[in-house]
Amino acid sequence: MTVAAGAYGLTLTGPLAPTEPGELFVPAPADWPPVDLSWESAPLGSVDEAEVAITEERALLVYETGAVVVTRSPLAVRYLRPDRPDHDTLAHPGLAVAAAMSAHWGGMECLHGGAVVAGGGAWGVLGQKEDGKSTLMAAMAAAGCVVLSDDMVVTDGVDVLAGPRGVDLREGSAGRFPGLRGYSVRDGLRERVLAGPCPPRVPLRGWLVLAEGPEVALEPVPFPDRLAQLGVQRSVRLTSRVPELMLDLAARPMFRLVRPRDWGVMDEVVAAVQGL
Repeated sequence: MTVAAGAYGLTLTGPLAPTEPGELFVPAPADWPPVDLSWESAPLGSVDEAEVAITEERALLVYETGAVVVTRSPLAVRYLRPDRPDHDTLAHPGLAVAAAMSAHWGGMECLHGGAVVAGGGAWGVLGQKEDGKSTLMAAMAAAGCVVLSDDMVVTDGVDVLAGPRGVDLREGSAGRFPGLRGYSVRDGLRERVLAGPCPPRVPLRGWLVLAEGPEVALEPVPFPDRLAQLGVQRSVRLTSRVPELMLDLAARPMFRLVRPRDWGVMDEVVAAVQGL
């Protein structure tokens, strides 16, 4: 029996879906709802940015590569773009909007960040653009740790749901991890290294917020500051369907992972996360 490919709590179905998990996706558990993935050929600019809207039933978003329509019932994603998205494109960034909207509609939360397993549970890794989230994910994978996701953290407040199995790095960074197989993606703008297999879900332990400083340190974040750190990374800015979920997420331990921008301390950073 063929096992369907899954990511972010979704079973991938439809014309664009891979026929099996392969190296990019996880085997989808039976309780992950199906999402129908389809493509319609459309020239760039055919959808006006003035039409962009996110509601409780439908989302329409426009990107440089085309537009994406996500519908809630039935759950489906239709890509409007000149070329047919391949599986590498679906893995990232193609599934991001589907993950965000399905999580919101399903009463879960989706935050921009990565997730890694340490101390028997999942830690969401948050930070601003170019803060080094993907670099840390690659370093953790190279050290033999389980990486759950690189770009999105989807959680129901109990578990973190596994994302695609790739980590996208900027030019030159992938060479720092010779033990990971990598290849060029996104028109040569990124090098994708494969993070290896992982469980479809892992219990959530807490959060790491990336910060720059003179030396490697883990600094506890006081509870009053945690909601703000989480809120700024929410992928869907609609009012949460389960407002208490954000309080539950903020009740988990949160640390600032402080480190200098120096490749020479990467082993020390990895060791700090492993010791959580």
